[in-house]
Amino acid sequence: MTGLEDIKPLYKYALLYLYRGGDPLKLSARNGVNQYILYSYYNKFRRELDNIDTRIKLIYSILSEGFSLEDVAEILDWRDFEELVSLVFREYGYEVIRSFRIRRPPREIDIIAYSRDTLFCLECKHWDKLLSPSILREVVKSHIDRCRLLGNISRYIGMKIYPVVITLRHHKTFFEGGVAIIPINGLANFIENYLSLVIDGLLRDVTSL
Repeated sequence: MTGLEDIKPLYKYALLYLYRGGDPLKLSARNGVNQYILYSYYNKFRRELDNIDTRIKLIYSILSEGFSLEDVAEILDWRDFEELVSLVFREYGYEVIRSFRIRRPPREIDIIAYSRDTLFCLECKHWDKLLSPSILREVVKSHIDRCRLLGNISRYIGMKIYPVVITLRHHKTFFEGGVAIIPINGLANFIENYLSLVIDGLLRDVTSL
């Protein structure tokens, strides 16, 4: 009996795309997906796709079979987008906490990822359009405020806390007042090279913002 793990990568991608409400005709035209095969799989595995662990296993599989982070991110909802970001940081050995809540004043941070004395305070924006400069400045300002509050929590005092905004649509990494704005397809490169960005003064600890 065919299981999800036995399906070709293109159809795993197509299942997630259809689950999110995408138009299968676009996939047929762009990728040559056979709609009859796709819907037969979808009817068979629809209930399994409601489980986030199942969707994340599919994401792992698709990424290992040649699809890019950007390809995968486009077919996820915001919850799965955050899980994809968490997955990347875990792959690099970071401890990850999602939906981190600050009690006073009440605030929530999408993700914190930390290792030793370094902590990334992450805001994920799974928006289908580019952020305008004015909206981006507001996002950055609000995010810095939350990251400062995080730095006042006893177990994080003394850590280097770097505010980061992760987006779906921007085409390259750039910086707004010491905060990194990173497209999902540049996330791995950022993690590998963030220290050089700190040395160059582009990425700054929240205490210096």
